[in-house]
Amino acid sequence: FTPTMVKAVYDNLSQPKPRNHFTIGIMDDVTHLSLPYDIDLDIEPDASGATYTHGAAAMISGARTLIPGLTRESLQGDTFFADVLAGMGASVAWLVPPNRGAEGGVRVAGCPHLSPIDVDLSGKPDTAMTAAVLACFASPTANNPTATSWLRGLRTLRVKETDRLAALQMELGKLGANVEIVASGSSGG
Repeated sequence: FTPTMVKAVYDNLSQPKPRNHFTIGIMDDVTHLSLPYDIDLDIEPDASGATYTHGAAAMISGARTLIPGLTRESLQGDTFFADVLAGMGASVAWLVPPNRGAEGGVRVAGCPHLSPIDVDLSGKPDTAMTAAVLACFASPTANNPTATSWLRGLRTLRVKETDRLAALQMELGKLGANVEIVASGSSGG
């Protein structure tokens, strides 16, 4: 969030609202819409975008992030990327609201060493870029002395706006990572 966005939200929340009104924040602008009937909209945070801040916190020991409103009840598959981070060693806490109407969320805290992962991301392929970057920082373990991670179920990434698998291989390769793309038959790789 930019300081302008934070100020716009604060200013907006501190002003009394007429009935039939809600606010949508888009980048640094805030747009006001009036509707002909009463409506309350709870729009949950973007789970895909949250992977970047959660991933950054996971790889820095002592760092923490909290995404309010992103709960286990989310309709977004990418919400469960937090469980992937837990599998890598990050501390993940799903905050349950104390009462109906209160806001829960998910908190991720960093760990001293990320562990390599073997995970099926077919239900959350947009999280693969974050997972691949984090896998580059995984430390060897007794069971995985080469710190090799496996990201599975990513065949749909070949047909996005670009071939994301090839892009990951090329860009992480420039940083010295060894990224191998392996097809796994009819279920995709």
